[in-house]
Amino acid sequence: MLIAGERRAYNANTIYRSPEWRKKDPEGSLSMHLDDADRLGLSDGDRALCRSSRGEVEVIVARSDTLRRGVVTLPHGYGMSYGDKGQNGPYLNRLTDGKHRDPIAGTPFHKHVPVAISSLAKAP
Repeated sequence: MLIAGERRAYNANTIYRSPEWRKKDPEGSLSMHLDDADRLGLSDGDRALCRSSRGEVEVIVARSDTLRRGVVTLPHGYGMSYGDKGQNGPYLNRLTDGKHRDPIAGTPFHKHVPVAISSLAKAP
């Protein structure tokens, strides 16, 4: 289960700030429990694919002992282009499915997105 839009120390004010101002986690890593990472054969810094019913994004893995097993998190504010530097980090809206939403307000469930994580082969 993905908690999409996690607030982290350096992911605010993306409208006008260069990604270079992020002093920690500049790529917007996917945090996951150590046991889940071990089961998938993932180490810190490995690339993985995060797939939902709507789409997929490539992520960098950050192992964590602060999450519950089966839960992963990604920060908001990444995935946009800044100048000619290209996309910076995962674009969460590719994962959020408008069909998976609050029945009254119609707001997509950003903090409860069913996903599957798979390892991307390392370059030789």
